[in-house]
Amino acid sequence: MPEPTVLDRARGLLGRVLRGHGAAVVITEVEAYGGVEDPASHAYTRTPRSEIMYGPPWRLYVYRSYG
Repeated sequence: MPEPTVLDRARGLLGRVLRGHGAAVVITEVEAYGGVEDPASHAYTRTPRSEIMYGPPWRLYVYRSYG
């Protein structure tokens, strides 16, 4: 069976519930980028801000676009 694509993984996150630190959220929107191969991705250029994307899996990268 082929490895799931980034789009497959993004679709799989929709509707999931994340729980932690006394809070729970439902994922209602996702964006999918192809990492270091996708110029639209924040992982395309390695910076101190994007460094978390190069570490172990199951971490969150939250991009605050407003405020």
